[in-house]
Amino acid sequence: TAIQLAKAAGARVLTTVGNAEKVRFCTELGADVVIDYKASDWLEAVMAATDKRGVDVVLDMVAGPYVEKNLRALAADGRYSMIAFLLGAKAEVNFGHGLDAAAAVGGSQGRHCA
Repeated sequence: TAIQLAKAAGARVLTTVGNAEKVRFCTELGADVVIDYKASDWLEAVMAATDKRGVDVVLDMVAGPYVEKNLRALAADGRYSMIAFLLGAKAEVNFGHGLDAAAAVGGSQGRHCA
């Protein structure tokens, strides 16, 4: 999983989930901070966990209405990658937030070569 790969690379991993079962699962996989987005404002929790610095990498599987908030979660020189569109491929975004942080924005279809 992305959690395990990031941990193997030496990253501190923050993730968001929607219920207690997923909190336990992601913790068992090695996530350092697991935030239940239904129980609290996940952006505030991310900023608190990073001393208001933000994160270096966002892997966004949700997209849609979360794109803007994900960009706000980035640290200076952070990287944002959209890897799925669970809530839609369209979003209204103020890219000024990303530009302020000199962020890199990209995406992946996640296709495998045989």
